[in-house]
Amino acid sequence: IFHDILIELKKQNKIIILSSHQYQPVQDSCDRFLYLKNGDITVNVTRQKLLNAPERMLEIEHTDGFYYKNKAIIKTFPGKNKVRFLFKNAEEAWKSAEEIRNSKDVISCRIRNINISDLTGADA
Repeated sequence: IFHDILIELKKQNKIIILSSHQYQPVQDSCDRFLYLKNGDITVNVTRQKLLNAPERMLEIEHTDGFYYKNKAIIKTFPGKNKVRFLFKNAEEAWKSAEEIRNSKDVISCRIRNINISDLTGADA
């Protein structure tokens, strides 16, 4: 229902300021994203720019012994038995996925477009 209200207000050219810690509803509803950290804007991007971004995220679920390093990785987001690697484009992400896919320590891997939580550094 909330999403429907937002769509109706957008049709009326209303400006809506939405503050949330839940990225997915924001990403699905808003045309522009601002991320504030300690009062400073650290991310300012339109939805269209985010959807058309060339960067790709390689997400890997792994066992404790997994380690991977590659010069093409822009940023690494480690987690417990998972890691996300940010690449500048899909080609670099696919090359890396092919390299690690058959590693005994890799449980699963997938490539996806970036999203707002990737830009903010939050855990997806």
